[in-house]
Amino acid sequence: MFFSSYFMRVRVVSSVTIILLLLGMMTARVDLQTQAAPLAAHDWLPSTPPHWPVVLQTQKTSRQVVAHGVETYSETFNTVEGPEYASMLDVDLSSKNIRLGVVQANEQLLNPGEAVSSMANRTHALAGINGDFFEMKGSGDPINMEMINGQLIQSPGDYAILGVKKNGQVTMNHETFSGMITTGSANHVLTSINRYDGARHDGLTLITPMLGDMTVTNDTVVLLQPAQDSTSAQPHYMVQAIKTDLTKLNKLTKDTQALVGGGTAAIWLSTNLHVGDTITLTQQISPDNDLVQAIGGGPILLKDGRFYTDPQAPNPGDTNVQNPLTAVGIMQDGKQAIFVTFDGRKAGITQSRGLTRPQMAGYLLSLGAYQAMVFDGGGSTEMVARLPGREKVSVLNTPSDGHERLVANSLFVYSTETQSGSEALLAG
Repeated sequence: MFFSSYFMRVRVVSSVTIILLLLGMMTARVDLQTQAAPLAAHDWLPSTPPHWPVVLQTQKTSRQVVAHGVETYSETFNTVEGPEYASMLDVDLSSKNIRLGVVQANEQLLNPGEAVSSMANRTHALAGINGDFFEMKGSGDPINMEMINGQLIQSPGDYAILGVKKNGQVTMNHETFSGMITTGSANHVLTSINRYDGARHDGLTLITPMLGDMTVTNDTVVLLQPAQDSTSAQPHYMVQAIKTDLTKLNKLTKDTQALVGGGTAAIWLSTNLHVGDTITLTQQISPDNDLVQAIGGGPILLKDGRFYTDPQAPNPGDTNVQNPLTAVGIMQDGKQAIFVTFDGRKAGITQSRGLTRPQMAGYLLSLGAYQAMVFDGGGSTEMVARLPGREKVSVLNTPSDGHERLVANSLFVYSTETQSGSEALLAG
């Protein structure tokens, strides 16, 4: 009897020890800083993306067809550290039915304040995500480059930009701006476009109606209108007025633009320009001067199928902080895009924890993305889609603020089809 109970106790202790060892193995974080592939799945576990805690279980919904070339689904991951919830858009960039477009909130850069769903419904988008970081406690304008249908709305800043070329190719690069104003034999470097602080420190900026109301401080303002011989390839402008005493520049009318110069640039404007003069404007974006759409974000997460440490990352202190995140990945052939949002901050019924930027990189790499970058996250993270049978878009994720945040701009998917979707469901 003694030996029997003794061996039973040994057997129980051994079983408990084995279970504890297994749990210890599972709770260990996956250290894959140099690994470019997911943790291999065991018979009893799904695969774990690089940089993630061990994934215990996944559940994916069936795909819904938003339009030919656009599908949406969601996926839940139960990890040893808690749940993660992803909303997904698969976009066929090779489809002639599909195009990507950028929308500026309320059609002005300063104090724009519009929700992603409102922008989508206003422009009849099929689906999309929030875009650039913006001045939340100030002017509300996006911090980086913006281009819409070939028109440069705002010149580049320091961070990464998603661009769409004329041939439909999607780029993820850091872009720079160069420009020149010429009148007769005199010329001056154009510092920026629609950057209200661009006139500081001897700068010269071009202001368009997209900016909105602007405060002016000790600057020279030259009001311009298109000259009769002006073309999109070589724009010419006629000087309508020169102002040196303005404290506020109201939103310009449709056909009016303005040069605003500070310091030595203000002196150059006053010295070299006169009412009735004609000026020529040249501008260039490098390295991608053939973009037709562009929206800011960052950092770049993947480059050429490898993890990439972007030296110019917005809010670098957030790199290893779990947050709601928005990202786009592009496959190696450039024909497919993945739009993804992860809920975070335990918002809503999903109680999703959110991802770090390296975890988002690992997830997109596990899906086969070759290039990838993130956009504004936190309470701004949002994905919308016009689901089958609906006239307006639905918010697919759970914004962590408990409601849609008013943001600066968005990246959307558009279609030439008259109907947005299909009632058919594809197997997930």
